[in-house]
Amino acid sequence: EKQFHRAAEVMLSSVEVYPTLQAYRTLGDIMMHMSRPDSAVTYYEKMLDFQQSTNERLSNDMVLSYAYARAGDYQKAKATLAEILKAAPNFEPAKRLLQDVEALEKETTPKK
Repeated sequence: EKQFHRAAEVMLSSVEVYPTLQAYRTLGDIMMHMSRPDSAVTYYEKMLDFQQSTNERLSNDMVLSYAYARAGDYQKAKATLAEILKAAPNFEPAKRLLQDVEALEKETTPKK
């Protein structure tokens, strides 16, 4: 029903009682749906404190990278993508996102 504010309230109450990887991922996702990438970064970064499988880490680092890029922090986006590609050199979504971030960074960097 796209009641993102209400969903965020519920998830915030949830993490106060028992913080989980999934709760922080969900909060980050909600913030991205609400076009609040800075807030999404805050929640996605909390996922780093949790033990994760390799696939979970790849997936969660991808959304973190995307949120960094949407928030305009291209350096952190590229650094996170570099870590992904170090762990999984043939991970095509990370390669494509890295190219997009680099292109976006060039477009937004003031010319001298």
